[in-house]
Amino acid sequence: MRGAWRVAASLSILASCASQARAQVEPVPAPATDSFPVLVGPYLGQKPPGTTAELFAPEIVRTGLNTRDIAITPDGTELYFSTNDDDHTYSTIYVTRIVDGTWTEPQIAPFATDTRYRFGEPFLSPEGARLYFVSTRPVDGSEVPNDYDLWFMERVGCPPESRGPRQLGPQ
Repeated sequence: MRGAWRVAASLSILASCASQARAQVEPVPAPATDSFPVLVGPYLGQKPPGTTAELFAPEIVRTGLNTRDIAITPDGTELYFSTNDDDHTYSTIYVTRIVDGTWTEPQIAPFATDTRYRFGEPFLSPEGARLYFVSTRPVDGSEVPNDYDLWFMERVGCPPESRGPRQLGPQ
């Protein structure tokens, strides 16, 4: 019961950043390619989802690794997805967004660049203010990877220095 109280207290304290100012989270630059298509419109310019399961943007959301866990912001302007190798020793999160009316080429999200740790399963709060994900990044400041923990980062409403990833719940 004490652990549940700590999680609830952490959530209420961390939820205090509630203004609607847009977070400027810049992706890590990827090598430029001439092969990425110009994409406009919702869903990376793809057909909107229907009632039959289909691969989503198979020629666009790809890295050569296993791709999974897609999260799209409520306004449809950003998309996060995770990738991993076959034995899960490498796992990271990519982001693409609409800039000047066109989708950017997917790039590793800035918080998921450290290859010593694994990142995956991105999902967004219903209003899109927070991005949640799992990671093996250490909580205690050491460099030793942890087992997977749940992390989040503020996307909107907090000063930039408060937007970095934070572990969810008691440490």
